[in-house]
Amino acid sequence: MGGEDVKGALLGFCLSHHRLFRHGQPSDHCIFQRNIGEYRIISLLRLAGEAQTNQVFPEVSYFPNFLVSALMEQFPISAPEFNGDCRMVPAGNAFEWLKQGWAIFMANPAIWIAMTVIFFVIFLGLSIVPLIGQLAANLLTPVLGAGLLLGCQKVSNNESLEIPDLFTGFKKNTNNLVMLGVLYMVGMLAIVAVAAVFGGGGLVSGMMLGQVAGAGVALGGILIAGLLSLALSIPLLMAMWFAPALVVFNNMQPVPALKASFNACMKNIVVFLIYDLIVLVLCFFAALPLGLGFLVLFPVLAGALYASYRDIFVAA
Repeated sequence: MGGEDVKGALLGFCLSHHRLFRHGQPSDHCIFQRNIGEYRIISLLRLAGEAQTNQVFPEVSYFPNFLVSALMEQFPISAPEFNGDCRMVPAGNAFEWLKQGWAIFMANPAIWIAMTVIFFVIFLGLSIVPLIGQLAANLLTPVLGAGLLLGCQKVSNNESLEIPDLFTGFKKNTNNLVMLGVLYMVGMLAIVAVAAVFGGGGLVSGMMLGQVAGAGVALGGILIAGLLSLALSIPLLMAMWFAPALVVFNNMQPVPALKASFNACMKNIVVFLIYDLIVLVLCFFAALPLGLGFLVLFPVLAGALYASYRDIFVAA
């Protein structure tokens, strides 16, 4: 019997067992053993899915590679893409996130502080450059943020953390991370435009009136613009909160990642309110010693972000 005849006979034998699959999973009836010439088949479906050699079932004396390829063509099984499903966590988990963030920081505080200094220096330098610097900062934020998250993952996996880990976002899903920065920048520009339309009118009217009445109208316009900007910025920040993590860890596209992040924050709005209040207090104390406390608080919050991502998404 020639090679093609053997291949045809094997495929015909396999395909004749119509109960190989049941609801997309191997059926209990797919385990069989049969000799066709020199080819011995044992649990053919499992072998096709798990190995092209004899490593899984050492008792199999010979398993041809062409049969593996042919079977996988007939029965393509690919892992489903992550759709952003999340779970609701207890309100007390806000404290656990910060505790885990502190533990990640304490695993290598010197490296984390060095990475934080580099992060701040980069953005301080960009802020000096008019217009272009701000645009670049928006584009780089998700990329460098992803580097911090990947560093947190290394620490949680008991791997050695290094300063260059801050830039690993330039090596993994960089295009999608940059696109997140573009979408964030567009969102902020839209917020500024809306605030200017609704608040700028009062400011202009106040300047035209002059004196006390005009000052009151102008102040009211500024207040409206500020409140409107704050109200519109919160949903944007919710959408950006987990987006870099979802892109770099789950290979999600930018827009689905933004939607999944926003839904996760909405689903856990209570725990995030508690978390934000705690962080607000921590920021107050971090600012007291000439702002040096942020060299510690910043990496702790990066670790807390990674912990919250693991809690809400990975453990769902």
